[in-house]
Amino acid sequence: MAASSKKKPANNRPNIGWVKTSNGKRVPKRFTINGTPAEFRQRVTALKQLWDDVCVDQQTISGPGVDLPNPNPPVWSGWAVSFAERLQKGELTITVPPVQYERPLNYAIRINMLKATYPSLHIIATGDYEIGQAELTEGMNEHVKRDYVKTGRIQTAAPFTSGELGTLHGALSDYIEWLQVEYESPEANETITDTGDGKTRMAKSFLNRFDDMPLQALDIDGIETIVQYFRNRPAKMLPNGKPSGKSMAVRSCRNAIKELFFFMRWLHRNKKYQWQLPPDAMFISRQIKETEDEVNEQAKDTPVYTIEQLTILNKYATPIERVFFLLGLNCAYGADQSTRLRVCEVDWKTHLIERVRYKKKTKSTHKLWAQTMQGLLWCKGDRTNGSTERLILKKNGESYWRKTKGGARAKDAPKLFNNLVMRVQNDFPDFPWLGFNALRDTSINLVRQHSDGELSSTHAAHKHQTDDKHLNAYSNPRIQKLFLVLDMLELKLAPVFEAAGLHPFEQPPKNYLGHKTIEQINDMLKDGKRPVEIARECRVSNATVYRYRNKLK
Repeated sequence: MAASSKKKPANNRPNIGWVKTSNGKRVPKRFTINGTPAEFRQRVTALKQLWDDVCVDQQTISGPGVDLPNPNPPVWSGWAVSFAERLQKGELTITVPPVQYERPLNYAIRINMLKATYPSLHIIATGDYEIGQAELTEGMNEHVKRDYVKTGRIQTAAPFTSGELGTLHGALSDYIEWLQVEYESPEANETITDTGDGKTRMAKSFLNRFDDMPLQALDIDGIETIVQYFRNRPAKMLPNGKPSGKSMAVRSCRNAIKELFFFMRWLHRNKKYQWQLPPDAMFISRQIKETEDEVNEQAKDTPVYTIEQLTILNKYATPIERVFFLLGLNCAYGADQSTRLRVCEVDWKTHLIERVRYKKKTKSTHKLWAQTMQGLLWCKGDRTNGSTERLILKKNGESYWRKTKGGARAKDAPKLFNNLVMRVQNDFPDFPWLGFNALRDTSINLVRQHSDGELSSTHAAHKHQTDDKHLNAYSNPRIQKLFLVLDMLELKLAPVFEAAGLHPFEQPPKNYLGHKTIEQINDMLKDGKRPVEIARECRVSNATVYRYRNKLK
């Protein structure tokens, strides 16, 4: 084979600059550069110039009217990582488009700051940059204009003369440490609760999204700028810290603003930092911007499964999938509630589950259907009724309710349900993909359609079953009425239970054809068709047809 006309340099993977790993270690950043020797030299030069810009930018921690020395050595981070990867591919002209919902003013500020921070780059703006630039410079006095053109930043706060207040990243780091103590988990196999884990991940995302700055910059204008940033729904960040190109979900932005104010209230009370929450911060608008399509989507009915679809799911489920399926349908349990269930929380004589839903601090009681009880007995095995172990375990004895090495909640149960739906969709391509928690929605919807809102709220273990939030302090929920509704639903869902067969918790033989194909083969055999014709029509081997014919004898 002829050799390529392009000769690659002997070492096309140079180390330029440094990067911080997930465990905080600082290691050299290696780039892979392909192309001719001339292209290689051009890209390496551009990367080295960008690294020089990064070093200059990270020498200090900048804020309104002040530059504090940065004690940390420079590393590739933020926008610089994205730009460096584009340079190594040969994209020497960097186009930075506006993100979804970004106002021209905010876009102009972002472009100007990038140009001021990375002067070696040839950054091209698109969209309404000129409109935003005109809006930005309108009304500026000459002193502010000169400073803005020079630095790409608008200095509006009073000069910062002391570092006693600390910096944003330092305060966030202390806040994260406080969260580990405040939300310490009582469980033996984990260190922090799910709530604390979610708040910690949100606080860490602030560290990745915002440059460090003196806390004095976090005045009323600074707070409103950050809130506006989330109200405009910025790009979602990938686990590696890079923007994904998709806007954050409305709920995620709402949670981010909520966590920001949690952090600021903690900061206000912390004596280490001489920072006060501005009184007017409570008047800052927090409404998230939504598109018409998103509003219309929210106005639609909650997607739930029909009885026909539930019948198909139970028919195709394996024994362990069927246990989670029945708990979701019988007790309105999501993945977390199903996997947390303990042996001792089931009354094995009265066929009831009595437990506390810790998220809402409410007691939930559910009467179990016959097939649900059969599945739980299968999971229990020979363990004692009073055991405090998790009821549903894997074959290796590990609980489905656990945390991964990275600290995230394991999604083993939702994956089981996803596998079930995938098998169903192989035979029924139009079968809806609603997700594991749609079983919970379906269960609550069935109770509501056959009773009322109060009983459906009781079934869902909500904290308040009626508009009167104090009613539970003076009365008890109508549990017996709920039991009658569940008895009625058990009769109504009889086809769903029958689809599981006579032995729903016996491990079925491996099936590589799918239920639909097997039923088709059996029906054609019963009709007396020749095995060769059946194999041709069903697209299987002759031996497969003969094997199923022998089973029918």
